[in-house]
Amino acid sequence: MKVLSLVLAVLLSTCVSSFSLERETLPQTSDAPSEAPVQETVALFKELSETLIKQTGTAISPVIGLSSLAVTGDPSVEKYKPWIWFVLVLLGAVLLKDVGGTFVPGVLKKPLDAVEFFQNQGLGALCAGLLVPDLHEKLYSVMERHVPVAEWAGGGGGQYIFAATGSEGLLHILTLPLSIVVFASVWLLSNAINALILLSPFSLVDACLKSIKVAGLALLAGLTAIHPYAGAAFSIIIVVVALCLAGKAFRLYRFSVIFAWDILTRKHKRFQPHPEHVMVFLDQELAEVPSRTYGRLSPDLAPGQWRFTYRPWLILPESVVVIPLDPRPKLGRGIVHATVEVSEDDGDLDTYFHLLPRYRGHETTVGQCLELEVVDIGLRRGFTLACRWIKSAFRKKRSVAAV
Repeated sequence: MKVLSLVLAVLLSTCVSSFSLERETLPQTSDAPSEAPVQETVALFKELSETLIKQTGTAISPVIGLSSLAVTGDPSVEKYKPWIWFVLVLLGAVLLKDVGGTFVPGVLKKPLDAVEFFQNQGLGALCAGLLVPDLHEKLYSVMERHVPVAEWAGGGGGQYIFAATGSEGLLHILTLPLSIVVFASVWLLSNAINALILLSPFSLVDACLKSIKVAGLALLAGLTAIHPYAGAAFSIIIVVVALCLAGKAFRLYRFSVIFAWDILTRKHKRFQPHPEHVMVFLDQELAEVPSRTYGRLSPDLAPGQWRFTYRPWLILPESVVVIPLDPRPKLGRGIVHATVEVSEDDGDLDTYFHLLPRYRGHETTVGQCLELEVVDIGLRRGFTLACRWIKSAFRKKRSVAAV
């Protein structure tokens, strides 16, 4: 991540330098042939900036990005234009859902939010195929002219890679992964916001989260209208923030994929809970285990304790954390999904674990498995509760005690 941030910082500083050159350079005349390389460099960085802006904006909202590219007649989507018009229909449907959904309970539009979530996955893959090669090409052109590859590869194992692939091959090895990471990181961050919209039980919170994405796109468009380098600088800031939050965004993304799939397929109708464990997601940090980690929750052999079993990075060997049950949690039966809650000193319920929607209707069985009292929490309403939900979702650190 530090290397990627360094490369993006170098690109930002180079864009600023090119902007200075553009302002200082006069139009080329026969008396000033030396201006040609400068003009060519400025044009090259301007193309890179515009491509980076397109990719960042489309990663934030694939449906809005593709609609904008289709309306403006962008060459990258020209041959797909008949299909892109279908995206405009999707955009209209999304806007209608968001406007109408503000005035109905959040639970009634959660299936539509789940449909929109998976729609963004498909359109995101389409956008990656259309725009990542374009950014790779522009980035390759810039680095080919301005990056001393031979000097960079002079030490360590780089010299062997350089000898095997040559300067062109080494540049492709550098620029293609960078182009993919730029799109994927912003797209993951955007999906994290979509996940919060899907998980939020409040229509007001949904509207606020949508407004964050729209405001980001509007600011990006406004800065681009001022100058492409201003838009590119803002895009780089978004990419760096997305890289810093990539781990949390990925865990939230995985949570929301399983959550949305359970809602759309109505899995609770045909699901039978395991008698000895429950599949849950962490709501809080647990003994250095990050929040939104997926795992199995089961009673421990010792009385008054639970065991949380998970796989770090999805593929590493299983790890186990033992959790003392003091105070004794309760199983909250919600409208969409159940949660494991603990009563705080002020009487409010603090969420420790999220059960998947597939467990809806099976709360009694889960309560017997975990030896928990089942309580109805229903649909929590009110501006105060909405603010508390946002605060808990973005709280930097809340640690559940563990043995």
